[in-house]
Amino acid sequence: MNTQNKVIKALEDNPRTRDNDNALFRAVISMTHDTNGYSYEAISKLQEEKVLPSHESMSRCRRKIQEHNPFLRGKAHQARQELAEEVRPLINTDFEQATMIY
Repeated sequence: MNTQNKVIKALEDNPRTRDNDNALFRAVISMTHDTNGYSYEAISKLQEEKVLPSHESMSRCRRKIQEHNPFLRGKAHQARQELAEEVRPLINTDFEQATMIY
């Protein structure tokens, strides 16, 4: 199973991973490795040796999957969208006023 499939499975099985990259990392890693008792250095070394995927690759993968699969988006996405809807008119008004000056 490649990283993308592991990330999809983690997002489907554990909603907490949808908003938390650390939870996603643990979930993906635990699919193939028993990391209980591993030190940070040991896990980092496994990442260096390409045995484990990096945090960055899993995070990028999660974002791409969530972009194309709205049902796998977390609660944070909805909150950001709602905030954007509130702020967008304010930005547009400020921009229109600023351009009138020039």
